[in-house]
Amino acid sequence: MLDYSTNALIGILQTNGYARAVFRSYFSREEDAVIEGKVAVRLRRHEAFELEAPPFLWGILNEACLRAVVGGPEAMAGHLEYLRGQPPHRTSNSGFCRSRREL
Repeated sequence: MLDYSTNALIGILQTNGYARAVFRSYFSREEDAVIEGKVAVRLRRHEAFELEAPPFLWGILNEACLRAVVGGPEAMAGHLEYLRGQPPHRTSNSGFCRSRREL
């Protein structure tokens, strides 16, 4: 899998709070049960990296993905901790792209 995320994180890298905020924003008229079902399906994608032959994920995150507050400060703090705590392993590689004004 190849991904270049400019404003929001790819689904497979999203945490519970981040995914819930994305779905709640996009499907604002849906019942809570529908949103929770969508979140559960999205989070099951994490299991792909536990397979005997997991997919390889090559991702580049624009700085905006990390600075945009999705789901409020608490959800975003949890999400950043999740990303920071991911151990490097043979199935992924990631990089960060800083905004042009800071280069």
